Amino acid sequence: MSFTTSFLSAMLLGALSVLVAPAAAAGRSVDQLELTYSVASRGRDLGRIEVALDQAGSPGHIEAVTRPKGLATLFAEETVERFTYAVVDNGWRAMEYSESDDGISISFRYGDRLLASGAGDDTDHPADSLVEPQGFPLSAFLLSDEELPRREILIPSKRGLRSYRYERQGDERLAVGDTRYDTVKWLRQRTDRDDRGFYIWSDKATRVPVRIEKFSDDGTMVIELLPGTLDNGS
Repeated sequence: MSFTTSFLSAMLLGALSVLVAPAAAAGRSVDQLELTYSVASRGRDLGRIEVALDQAGSPGHIEAVTRPKGLATLFAEETVERFTYAVVDNGWRAMEYSESDDGISISFRYGDRLLASGAGDDTDHPADSLVEPQGFPLSAFLLSDEELPRREILIPSKRGLRSYRYERQGDERLAVGDTRYDTVKWLRQRTDRDDRGFYIWSDKATRVPVRIEKFSDDGTMVIELLPGTLDNGS
């Protein structure tokens, strides 16, 4: 999976957490949700990313199909991610994760430590670590703003699990095109190296990411929710 594909498909998965998390707790299923985001870098339009999200009739299962359009097809491929988890009192426990492009498959076991098998060497982590599928901001939805920065977030990759932390940057009234949202701005940053990470603006009412930025030597990549996707903007 390319950097851009993992970045896009992972972050856009977070929109489904708005429906999946409460439904999982209530034992209900969730219908498919379709979203479209624009992609730009250095002011250049790089096309669109369409995401079809589905709970597939199971409260603890998420499937996401990411389809690039326009110039986005030059650096991203259609990708299917599947994530199985169980909701528990202090968050959730990841059970299985798979991704079609790189053929990643990871399983998780819990005891005094969290044990992960299937991506690179087997690894163990603090038992209260939370697993997000390639950046899937499920933790930003299920955890309170106070609890989120205290937890270690593990994100699968073909090289193994990468460790991240969330840091709240503040509240912001954000304009996306002609629509304004009341958002919380988060920095999600690697813990194992000096990396500025991702900036994520989540709509307060729905927790859907409405803007994502990734800084690199090549410039800033900006992903924004297209107008008409959420009803609570003004």
